[in-house]
Amino acid sequence: MKPYLWLRAPLQLALRPTTWNSWTMVGKHHADIMVQKRQRLAASPEFFYRSLPESLDAQHELRERLAAHLAADHSVHFNLRGGILHCASQAASHDLGDSSREPLEQISQFAEEDFMLLQMIGGKLLITAAANAYSSSGRLVKSVGKEVPWAHIPVPGVQEQLGARIDKILASIHTDFPSERFNWQLTPIGDVFFPLNPHAENSKALDKALTLIEGRPERCGELLWIRAERQTLVRLPRTGAIAFGIHTFSDPLASIEHERCCLEAIRNLLVNFSADRLRYLEMDRIKHPVIDWIDSALMRASRAQRS
Repeated sequence: MKPYLWLRAPLQLALRPTTWNSWTMVGKHHADIMVQKRQRLAASPEFFYRSLPESLDAQHELRERLAAHLAADHSVHFNLRGGILHCASQAASHDLGDSSREPLEQISQFAEEDFMLLQMIGGKLLITAAANAYSSSGRLVKSVGKEVPWAHIPVPGVQEQLGARIDKILASIHTDFPSERFNWQLTPIGDVFFPLNPHAENSKALDKALTLIEGRPERCGELLWIRAERQTLVRLPRTGAIAFGIHTFSDPLASIEHERCCLEAIRNLLVNFSADRLRYLEMDRIKHPVIDWIDSALMRASRAQRS
């Protein structure tokens, strides 16, 4: 995923419609990802999962719609027969009538996406359930029972600049088709499953990477990764809940070395991001080496074009 191709430096929601057949994604490493995801959820369920009792109807609706979607639109991997969802790549079956675990917990056993549910409770739009295995910060799970702005507090400028618009957009999410948006950052951590205490671990990894990058920006391509989140929102028709999905990607920075449009897009964003935003994303320390790496790659591309 290359969200930097169409993002702009000023904070924006950049929400756009997508189609039902691309609501979720099944990657080439699906089986391995799901093994790791299940292990993480099993090791610390209280850290990666939380729900309110009021979310159960919406959880059931989400599981029903998601299973039908996977069987219809990812039929190479999934089929649905008699209430049993079979996943060929995982060599596993999931009984959708299983009452021993909550539906959102079960979804986390077969879907690559993490999901949150947003619902109107007592006249307020609350986060009522969350399964969040990838980020490991625990922030989204801690948001359960709170209003949406609570999840944005750590992000500089989001609530002040976009809070009112976020409320309007969430109110306008409808059942006809999903919408999508993207986040991204550069990090020395290539694993899609960020370690526990992610900010501290990312900072430690940055310290190590910087000792190798400083004075040698040509090493940025091998030492840094582009981490992207694809976020989807759709309103469930029966319960009216909003299902918020998160699919996480990680690709080496070197993967775009020969793609001029990608290089120019990332360079523009790094140059124009605010200082606060760069610090929050922990890209302030690598900004200049990465720009030097991009400039060298663009120069090589220009020379190749002329020859």
